[in-house]
Amino acid sequence: MRKTTYLSRAVSYGILLIAALILIALYPLRLFRREVELSSGGAASDTVLTANAASFVTQHFRPEFNKIAAIEVYVEALDAGRYMEVHVNDTYAWERAYRVIDLATEKIPGWVRIPLGVSIPVGNPENLLINGRRATFRLQAETVTAESRVTYQGLYGAEGLQEGLRLRMRVIYDLPVNGRTTLFAGVMTLLAALLLIAAVHGFFRRFESLNRLIVVRDAWKRVAQASAAVFFAFLFFLNYPLKAFDDHAGEILFYGIGIVLAAVSVFYLIHRLFGDLSLVIRPLWRSWLMSILFAFAIEHACDYANGFYDINHYIAARQMAVCMLLMLIVAAFPHHVFHPVS
Repeated sequence: MRKTTYLSRAVSYGILLIAALILIALYPLRLFRREVELSSGGAASDTVLTANAASFVTQHFRPEFNKIAAIEVYVEALDAGRYMEVHVNDTYAWERAYRVIDLATEKIPGWVRIPLGVSIPVGNPENLLINGRRATFRLQAETVTAESRVTYQGLYGAEGLQEGLRLRMRVIYDLPVNGRTTLFAGVMTLLAALLLIAAVHGFFRRFESLNRLIVVRDAWKRVAQASAAVFFAFLFFLNYPLKAFDDHAGEILFYGIGIVLAAVSVFYLIHRLFGDLSLVIRPLWRSWLMSILFAFAIEHACDYANGFYDINHYIAARQMAVCMLLMLIVAAFPHHVFHPVS
């Protein structure tokens, strides 16, 4: 890492690295997504269903893709209060998602978006339950077409089963961009990288005095810092103003604080990694592994707290115990772990 290279070559390698990261994000990670809206195409019905604190509107459905970004329902009128509660449960009453929507901020009558962001097995029977939290509102129904009877299998209100009807709703799925778009984006990324490299070499040929020798480690540090800055700026842009993660002010603030903390941690890690590597890798590998195991233990503790059945508590408790035991083993030195007395 103490080797030197010319600035033009370092910049070119940095451009190639960023292009490679973009290509990996395109495929195989497929991080770039698109939203696909699916509806049964039924006609709006005169039937409206009232939801309040004591009356649920329930729609049985089967997802056609495994990631639901949001569901939109048509609210006909808001009679009292302001908050709508939404539950997505499986057939065993296991809650996959719970959201509270402030109807006072929505245009009613009209479509109300319920952000979910949950992964559900394709074709698995699910229940969408809507009720009011100290509020009363009316939801519109629509006719069910022959093609949609498999996907939407029953609408229930306070009056019971609504024959031939389903909730007027749109399911919005989160899917990776298609192959053609991925290929086009990959080709454009490569072309942009080549053009930038050509521009860099042309610039330094014209201003040769600027093409000085630099330390390779410093070059990698600058590239890592620039990549991290672009990445976290993109996350900030997604969080606000795009509101890609959630559209509630409290949630946006929560995600924003998380992004700031992650950015500070990453920049500090870059600073340490490209300092003296021996100060980071040799004494801290055990701490890194302990931190990872402790994070997994906390995740399983959350699973235990949120578990609905005893079997969920049973599994989560043992997963947490395994992670804690592994953390204790990593914390000890080998001659302590394998000592005859131990």
